[in-house]
Amino acid sequence: MVDETADDEAACELGNRCPTERISVGAMSPGPVTNEELLGRASISPIHIHPKTSAVRLNFIRKSDLESGRLSVWRVGILNKENEDELKSHFRANLNAEHSLHGIFAPPANAVRNLELQPTKRAFCVIDDTESGDDEHHPAHAAIKMCEAQQPAISEDLDLKFAREVLKSAFMEHPLVT
Repeated sequence: MVDETADDEAACELGNRCPTERISVGAMSPGPVTNEELLGRASISPIHIHPKTSAVRLNFIRKSDLESGRLSVWRVGILNKENEDELKSHFRANLNAEHSLHGIFAPPANAVRNLELQPTKRAFCVIDDTESGDDEHHPAHAAIKMCEAQQPAISEDLDLKFAREVLKSAFMEHPLVT
C-alpha cells in the first residue's frame, strides 16, 4: 500500500512543487506558473479599504476563495499590458459604478510559494487556472490555494485567518500600482 500522504507532505516542503502546480489546464493556458511570474491582485475601494485608515483590509484575501482553492490572481507578464494605464484598465474592466481601483499588488509566485504556516512546510500553491469567473476563461488567470499538506492543519477559522494574514502581507510587500 502506498502512503500518498507522505508524498503530499514532501511536495509541500519548501523548495518543492506541489503536484497541482505542475499541471497545465489546456490549450488556452501558457502552462504552469513559473516562480518568477508576478501574481497581480487588485484592491478595490470601498470593499477592501478601511474607511478610517485607508489600509487594505483582510477581506482582500477572501476566506471562501482560499477555502475553495480558487483565490483569483492574474499573471501580470501574460496580461502583456504595455504600461501602467493598460494594466489599470484590465483591473477596472469589471468594476461597477460604486467601486474604484485602489491599488494592484503583485508578488512573484516564488514569494507566495515560500510562505510558511508551519516550519519547513509551504502554505500555498500557485496553480494554472484559466477560469476567470462566470464560465469565462483567460490565459493570464491563475489561482492560489492552500497546499494539500496544510488542509488538516487549518481546522479552525482562527487558523484560516492567520493564513489569510500571511498571504495578504506577501501581497502588501509588492505594490505594483498604488
